[in-house]
Amino acid sequence: MLIAAVVAVASVSMPGSGAEASRSPQLHTALVSIPKLGVSAKVYVGITERQFSRGFGYWPGTARAGQRGNMVLSAHRTSGPRHLYDIDKLVKGDIIHVRQGRRVHRYQVTRSFIVEPHDVWIVDQSRTPILTMFACHPKGSIDKRYVVRATLLTS
Repeated sequence: MLIAAVVAVASVSMPGSGAEASRSPQLHTALVSIPKLGVSAKVYVGITERQFSRGFGYWPGTARAGQRGNMVLSAHRTSGPRHLYDIDKLVKGDIIHVRQGRRVHRYQVTRSFIVEPHDVWIVDQSRTPILTMFACHPKGSIDKRYVVRATLLTS
């Protein structure tokens, strides 16, 4: 399921138009690992089908791993590689690793919630390093978004 509705409402300029559309998605040089879900996948810049068909999509302009602010990632739930198929099984205390370069940043899940596709406030930046992951909800639908928030533990 695409997050196209969120992207359209946000009016974010996304990679993937014109000549760039014929190239492979730009790697964000990160790797996400979610031990509880048995997920490990590369992160690509952008939140469109091009990125989701390969791994996680990184919302351009949001914080990078370990930096102050909100790093926003998304992935498919029921199509393609389905990296966030069980996003709803993540609970407070679960760990998400984001490896960027030689550093591994550990985030701990603090909460989860459901929003409407137009609720782009979930990408707002923060004063502290956080991670926001989202996918379509419920499974097989694009009606809502399931969101998981996590705070940085260590870098």
